[in-house]
Amino acid sequence: MIPQPKQTFRQTFWRDLTGQSDRWGRTLVLAVVVGRLSFMALGASIVLIAGEGAYDNFSGIPDALTEEWIIASLAFAPLIESLAICFVVWLLGNHKGLGWPVWATSLACGVLAVPYHGLSLASFAVFPFFFLMAAIQHHWMKRGKGWEGFWLILAIHLVANALGLIAMALLWPELA
Repeated sequence: MIPQPKQTFRQTFWRDLTGQSDRWGRTLVLAVVVGRLSFMALGASIVLIAGEGAYDNFSGIPDALTEEWIIASLAFAPLIESLAICFVVWLLGNHKGLGWPVWATSLACGVLAVPYHGLSLASFAVFPFFFLMAAIQHHWMKRGKGWEGFWLILAIHLVANALGLIAMALLWPELA
């Protein structure tokens, strides 16, 4: 038996983060954490560079946490956007020999997700999150487990949105 080379922490982290491993629990947690952190870092950078008007017409920040907003954030957005990611990944990355590589497919999904979140500079903050979800879906689809990947990215999106709503309710109680 030939001994397998041991993976470094960085390699294991990267495989878990991008859905290359079958450890969906780690992928879910890492994607939510990295997705939320990238959203906050990129969003803060955009505001620092462009000013407070960068959030005008951004669909990610409500004026009030109404029942409609909560339903849209926890049901409609994750379902529709996850289905859209699956469709784009299937369309661009699933063809044998002709499919786009994971980075190109993920780039396309990230770019396509930006206008769905409003017509503001802050909308670009969602790009890394959708890039990551497309990479996860791409890897699961390549293993022939596309629907399992769909449920995983749906859960990632739902948890990320729920954490965002909870943070808004705690940080800005006047919205609730």
